[in-house]
Amino acid sequence: MLVICSWCEKFIKEKEPLLDKSISHTICEECYEKATVEIRRFEEREDRKKVNRGGFSEPIITAKRE
Repeated sequence: MLVICSWCEKFIKEKEPLLDKSISHTICEECYEKATVEIRRFEEREDRKKVNRGGFSEPIITAKRE
C-alpha cells in the first residue's frame, strides 16, 4: 500500500501489504508544519471570533421587498 501526503501528494512510504498498490493518505512533516503555522496565525487574529465553528463567515441574507 502506498502512503502519500493528502496536501502535496508527495510519496511518503510503502506499508504492508506490499503487493497491494492502493493508496492511503496522511500528511507529511512539511505540510504539517505549514498547517500548524496557519492555525496559530488564525488563532491570533482578532476577527476570528466573527467566524463560526464551521470555519465560514456568517452569511449575509438579503430579501427583495415587493
